Amino acid sequence: MTEKYNKLSHSPLVSTVVELRFESEMPSQVIAGLLYSSLMSKTDSPYKEFKELPIAAMPPELRDKDINLKYVPHYRISNDNYVVGVSNKVITISCRCKDDKYQGWEKYFKESKEVIGIFEKTPGISKEYNRIGVRFVNKFPIDMDVTGKISIKIDSPEAIAPDDERMIGFTTAVDNNVLRSRITFATKATFVDEDNPTVPEDGQFLDIDSFSESAIESGNVAFDLIDKAHDKTEHIFRAIIGSELIKEFE
Repeated sequence: MTEKYNKLSHSPLVSTVVELRFESEMPSQVIAGLLYSSLMSKTDSPYKEFKELPIAAMPPELRDKDINLKYVPHYRISNDNYVVGVSNKVITISCRCKDDKYQGWEKYFKESKEVIGIFEKTPGISKEYNRIGVRFVNKFPIDMDVTGKISIKIDSPEAIAPDDERMIGFTTAVDNNVLRSRITFATKATFVDEDNPTVPEDGQFLDIDSFSESAIESGNVAFDLIDKAHDKTEHIFRAIIGSELIKEFE
């Protein structure tokens, strides 16, 4: 793995997620407990915080019928820089981003591989994933002229200023032989930080999710795909916002 771009000094990232979906008959509580025990024992940056999320109390038959809830983690395990979410259907690794805390992909990928490696040693865990994805959400100030600088044209019946109360946006998809990317842009939206949910943030958001939904082996095959998904996400981000906007965050 090589870092293809320099890390931005003032990254617009507000959310990053490496996600792996799987199937297991083991209860979420058991998986989370075993994973927490292992992550808490890490000599380098141990994970000391463990939290059961409200969705864990929901009846499984209701969760599994709703695609928006089916793959939401039931437990949250965290340290100062990273947050791991887990259930019996998904594991996610997120890097804290606020206040320029994003570690850069090299460190984030290394931590993700270590956490996934520990997870894969858990007895009863499937050795195959049915979806792997990397999702990055970037926030731009509400008064920044993003629509006038990005390389994707947004059609509108009349000119819309950055401070207009109306929201414009789009969702599109880009495919290749291995990965698919879902790209969403909105000129006015609200982001809720899990660490501070009572203070929602308004802004303009570019959300890029690159993923594969084929059967994927665990271990090095999964790691290689995660790295490729990140590279594609980063490439799309830079291609969309262009060199002029990039300079705002260097």
